[in-house]
Amino acid sequence: MDIVLDFWRSTGSPSAEALVLPDGCRDVIGCLPDSGAPNWRLSPLYDSAVSVQLKAGEVLLGFRLLPGAVIDERALFQRLANLPPDEDHICEAISENARTDPFVADALEGLSEIGASVAGVAKRMGVSRRMVERRLCSATDRPPTYWLQLARIRRAARQLSLGRSLSDLAIEAGFSDQSHMNREFRRWFGITPTQFRASEHYRAVIMASGYDTT
Repeated sequence: MDIVLDFWRSTGSPSAEALVLPDGCRDVIGCLPDSGAPNWRLSPLYDSAVSVQLKAGEVLLGFRLLPGAVIDERALFQRLANLPPDEDHICEAISENARTDPFVADALEGLSEIGASVAGVAKRMGVSRRMVERRLCSATDRPPTYWLQLARIRRAARQLSLGRSLSDLAIEAGFSDQSHMNREFRRWFGITPTQFRASEHYRAVIMASGYDTT
């Protein structure tokens, strides 16, 4: 399995801001200076929507990693320091210094399903609920409930453009009712489902690669 889920490039314009929505992924990001080597960093896992200020003319390269990827940051950045900003070489370096845990990958896949529960995923995997909690927290620094709720809110947000009523969408996405969905939209995205549906920008960003929401 390729550890790099997606690649993106962004160039800042005066007063530009980038909207970042929680997607369950960490990105290896390189800032390309006018001269010299790129400056590399690793993004965090986001728990809510944030706006990132971009400097005018700043060029960023982003390599989105699979959810749950385990990264040897020190080794990766040492390797990247000696590479040109070439997509293939950078992907190779990331693959050499990042990995996925099959247990974590299986748990995340199960937690992304509609109607999933931590107990149900643990039973299907033949382990205790505590084991799932411990392994996910160790690998991702987030509990299983984070992944359950993230999959649910991303699923609902991606389906907002399909034209269904919000009450129907709430039930289909796994919320107890529309009020529950409204609260979760405010918590994760800072706006209501109605505001999200009306925003072309939010709707475009949520469609980017991220935690599996099938």
